[in-house]
Amino acid sequence: MPVTRTARDPNDFSPASGEEELDERARKRIEVGLSPRRPTAKSAVQRPPDVPTLPISPWALSLLLVAILVVTALLVVSNVTGWAPAWWPARAAALPGETGMAERTAPLADGGYRLRLAEEFSSASSTLLQGEQRQEWHTELLPAESIYRIQVWPGHLAWSLLGLDEVADYRLQTSVVVGADAPSGYAGLITRYQDDRHFYLLAVDGEGRFLVQMQDGDEAVILQPWTEAAFLNHAGSSNSLTLEDSGTVLRFYANGMLLAEVGDLRYAPGHVGLAGGAQAGDVADVRFDWLQLFDALE
Repeated sequence: MPVTRTARDPNDFSPASGEEELDERARKRIEVGLSPRRPTAKSAVQRPPDVPTLPISPWALSLLLVAILVVTALLVVSNVTGWAPAWWPARAAALPGETGMAERTAPLADGGYRLRLAEEFSSASSTLLQGEQRQEWHTELLPAESIYRIQVWPGHLAWSLLGLDEVADYRLQTSVVVGADAPSGYAGLITRYQDDRHFYLLAVDGEGRFLVQMQDGDEAVILQPWTEAAFLNHAGSSNSLTLEDSGTVLRFYANGMLLAEVGDLRYAPGHVGLAGGAQAGDVADVRFDWLQLFDALE
């Protein structure tokens, strides 16, 4: 039997089988002035907005992030331990363009100290010794270079005291360069000096090592043998040296890092000063750029 389909009037919204709910919505839309059915598409085709692309690939960004993390980790380890890989840029305390010369600006002590004496070696006079002992040592001021220079022949130690009696509870700071022609030469600080046979010596050489020694009569008592430290600059570059005497303990620093502590002190407070020495080899050339002496505040 043929099926008859009847066209429906578009304006007829009476319920039909399966369309009762839909027609009810259409009637309500007409009552409020809307078209019977909601449009299902816009007349103009819409497209997603343009998203700018990155100038470099995500892989390159990932590699850059990994490189930054590796360098940051190395800097943290080097700062904490003093260690540096062999390929790390050469350590140097010199300012750009000065090629191994010491910095001209001396560091300031913290709030626990008061400045007592400062030398920049820019005038012809100084409290430090100027003189010589032939084939042993030679000391002089070089005002044009703002340098106090100690030259020492192999197997000798020379020092110059500040001329202050019984310096106690203090901080002594200086900056020094050991000449590149004799890297085995060394520079140091003298403390608790009683006479030329009784004192303490704290020194660094041009090979990145430090030494702590007590002179007891004719015997040099080694408290800390020559020991390498990664944060010490080699010959031709400056090292800042700091000595603190709290009254019961000596502390020796280089470039802001603690090198050694000496307790159970045998000698009473005495003179302090600068020193230079030479081991086997050529004449050592040691150049101090400035010094500062601070008294501890009570």
